[in-house]
Amino acid sequence: MFWRGTAASAFDLHTLLPKDLFATSAALGVDPRTNTIYGWGDLKTGEARAIVWTIVPEPASLLWLCGAVVALRRRTNSASANDR
Repeated sequence: MFWRGTAASAFDLHTLLPKDLFATSAALGVDPRTNTIYGWGDLKTGEARAIVWTIVPEPASLLWLCGAVVALRRRTNSASANDR
């Protein structure tokens, strides 16, 4: 399970793994700097595998970030033009 802040934000990471390959999985650690979750999973054949889940920002977050970058560039460009 992965969550941010509240139980309502909980998400089962196991649902991201191929259902026909993995019987179980568990997250063991999180690197908040890289948004990476490390863990293991047992294949249905009985073999264990290391797993890395990477958190990818949702499209709405990317849209907000792009908008902020554009606004900042416009502000910087207009400040440069005023300095001339």
